[in-house]
Amino acid sequence: MKQEKYGEAKRYFESAKRLNPYSSSIYTYLGLTHKHLNDPQKALAEFQKAEQLNPSHMHNKFHRAITLMQLDQRQEAMDLLKQLLRECPKEP
Repeated sequence: MKQEKYGEAKRYFESAKRLNPYSSSIYTYLGLTHKHLNDPQKALAEFQKAEQLNPSHMHNKFHRAITLMQLDQRQEAMDLLKQLLRECPKEP
């Protein structure tokens, strides 16, 4: 049941992306949807696109780092997490 909801969400975010291809939030949420559908490669591609559109989006960077770890790209993930700590030292 849960997978069906993520599949439905994916369709909505794909439609939203076509309507507004410059919204980094849409790409971030689409990346999260792919992540929940167990497709980390597609998730990473969406997170990277979101970062191109909005390089300061912390939420996106965090999820990109987690996805990189999932893909065993640990050094890149750690570098990104360190960058987040430097940029936002007081964020929870």
